[in-house]
Amino acid sequence: MKNNNNIFIRNSKAAICVALKDVAIQDNNAWLSNSINFSKECISLIKTLEHNGPIILSGLPVDFSVALSLSAWFMGKTVAFVDPELTEKQQKSIIEELAPSCWITNVLIKNTSSSEIIYINIDNEEGSEEFENRLSYFEMDNAAKPYEWQTTEVAIVLFTSGSTGKPKGVCHSLQNLVFSGELFRDQFGVSETDYIFNMAPMHTMSGLRCSIFLPLITFCDTQLNAIKGDLNSVLNNLEKQPCTILIAGPKLLETLSPIAARVHVLKHSRMMLSTGAPLSREVRTKLWNDIKVPVYDYYGLTETCGLVIAEQRDSFNPSTSSLGVTCEGIKATVIDDNGQERLTGTGALRIYSPAIFLGYLGTKLTKQLFFDTNDNVTIDANKDIFLLGRLDRSIKSSSTLWLHPQAIESWLAKELNVTDFAVKTENLTIQCFIVLENESLTSMTNKLIAELGTTYNEVKWHTVNEIQRTNLSKINWNLLEKK
Repeated sequence: MKNNNNIFIRNSKAAICVALKDVAIQDNNAWLSNSINFSKECISLIKTLEHNGPIILSGLPVDFSVALSLSAWFMGKTVAFVDPELTEKQQKSIIEELAPSCWITNVLIKNTSSSEIIYINIDNEEGSEEFENRLSYFEMDNAAKPYEWQTTEVAIVLFTSGSTGKPKGVCHSLQNLVFSGELFRDQFGVSETDYIFNMAPMHTMSGLRCSIFLPLITFCDTQLNAIKGDLNSVLNNLEKQPCTILIAGPKLLETLSPIAARVHVLKHSRMMLSTGAPLSREVRTKLWNDIKVPVYDYYGLTETCGLVIAEQRDSFNPSTSSLGVTCEGIKATVIDDNGQERLTGTGALRIYSPAIFLGYLGTKLTKQLFFDTNDNVTIDANKDIFLLGRLDRSIKSSSTLWLHPQAIESWLAKELNVTDFAVKTENLTIQCFIVLENESLTSMTNKLIAELGTTYNEVKWHTVNEIQRTNLSKINWNLLEKK
């Protein structure tokens, strides 16, 4: 599966550098060769940055992101991929933590107070002019030496919402993402003949790996712009370019399931990949029966560099409840109720991998051997892994970002018009019951979303007159849910 035009070059000491050279790519994937060539021109922008902080990319199309990322990594710059729909408070938090040298985006940036940061909005005339002025279209010196990234250096930062709603910066080496991309390639047999239709946003691990690293590793094709999650947008874009691999969350697959037999373009796919949350076995079985396209589960967290567990392609069973087994080079164990680590049994999932994150921004960063996922699983004698649920009640949204009940509870506790509340996670949904005075539910939820982010639109809200509790102050959920 390997190609001879490697962009990521390893040396004998395990360092990785970016080779900005001409590559042989199929004509139908011209955008990738154009992006690699444009990355040479973007080096002049990197050289103009006086401040040494990371570069933030937010909401950009894939081809532009590829060019800017490669030029940054060539020059030894860290790249942070950020959600374009962050709240103003979250933007401020990220700026304070990262101290970036440059923020390149196609959306409005609300926090522009730091004089050390260059803000470039490519959809804004002034921002576009600023970007053009920082490019000097020169012939890159082929003798220029790329930066050599060590395994303990932070090349990539992705943000996942913390339990309080404050984004946590997950730090990865370049080696981690290359490993994850190559693992994904081998696990699902991705080659230059594939077209990947990827619903995961760029600022998530599935989005970054499958829209940037997979094309650079395999020279496969992918759509260049983010796709809205509504069914019409998905179908319209699929009609323009039939895909061989569809990557989506369970909600979209559930929506597609009843009509899949009538969507002829789906039959061109050789597989669908479901990630972010468990997918109903009934949906998988229906898709298999109707269009004979397998839907594989795969599992991974931002901290594990994504993919670590997946179903095997040579033994697809649509009705199995297993997530699959560990991928090549990955080890999974469980920590039982007595704190003992075991290869089989039920307990908290621990993942060993060469691509575990280096740590969170603001903490001591170092190469780590394992990560405790906070997921409760069973590993059987055949090494099949069955997901039982989260240990902390958090769930993943349709965009694969975390929704944290404790973040909602902390926010509600400070709201004067909320006299009482109860929050629970059930059937992969966060349910919030509130007693509200002198304010509409719409107004209250709009304020919460402005604070915690648009991902929290997926929370289900219920207004009640009273939240009844037992004598020990525990919530009487049976009475509450009957109202």
